[in-house]
Amino acid sequence: MIWAHEPTAVGSLQGTRPPDSTSPDDFQYNAKGQNVEFTTTYRAEPDTWRFQFTGVAANNNKSPIVMDMENTAQSPYGYMPVGLGGFENQNIPWNGQNLDPATMYALSYYYTAPISKSKGTVTIGGKTRHLTGTIWFEHQWGNFNSVQQPWTTAYTWGALTFNNGTVFTWRQWYGAPYRSAPLQPILEIGRNSYGTPNGTPDGALTFHVGNNAEWKALKTWKSPVSGRNIATQVQLTSTFGTWYLTNVFDYYEMPWGYPPYGNNPYSFVEAAMWIHTGSVDGPIVGHAFEEQANQFTLYQGVVPG
Repeated sequence: MIWAHEPTAVGSLQGTRPPDSTSPDDFQYNAKGQNVEFTTTYRAEPDTWRFQFTGVAANNNKSPIVMDMENTAQSPYGYMPVGLGGFENQNIPWNGQNLDPATMYALSYYYTAPISKSKGTVTIGGKTRHLTGTIWFEHQWGNFNSVQQPWTTAYTWGALTFNNGTVFTWRQWYGAPYRSAPLQPILEIGRNSYGTPNGTPDGALTFHVGNNAEWKALKTWKSPVSGRNIATQVQLTSTFGTWYLTNVFDYYEMPWGYPPYGNNPYSFVEAAMWIHTGSVDGPIVGHAFEEQANQFTLYQGVVPG
């Protein structure tokens, strides 16, 4: 919701116990500023996350945006690390910059609840939508700054949830851009994880680091806002199979650094996608969530499809 919000300052973050707390593991965070407020509430019993947001849209006649969603992790997976030991590197520097141990070498800690029940409401422009379903929940944090370290946003990332309960996630990092070519993949530092609901033990994940998964754009669309080429059809090859991803909404990006959303040249894609087998026109076997990050979309070439 942040990119759609009018870019006004958010006040200081406040951490407290939620009202009527029943566990020492409960917590609540709140931050607010002019026309914007965020609240995150976690209750250990019954293990639920509530996300509340109010704001004003950056466009659409500055209409109000209100969100109130509650998520609950589900078995068999519960909470799981995305990478080995829960840690992930944020790419490697392009410009000879040394990784600093004082900033944890640009590492992040990263966990997920790959299948979570979700319910709540989203109100945009006076129209309230009541939502229920299954979502991918994740939490990532670390000591890195994408402005000072642009190589930390040179990646594609995604999470796949299959109709049979299987889950798969990957990240593919990219190296320095060239004058006449897009970013080049660095497959040896990529990572992926794969889990089946009948694993041993139930919900166990298999982790891979290195050259055993590859993302490839099959078709791109040129954004009229940012001018960037956005992949809308993708082939994803892995040790566990080859899948084809297609956008649910074909012409989509989050140009939160471009007018009317902002003044800095930043654009991300966080798109809902269908999972197909055989080809982009093959049977749909699940749904996915894919991210094409800022440095990647900046240099993505045209793929006519």
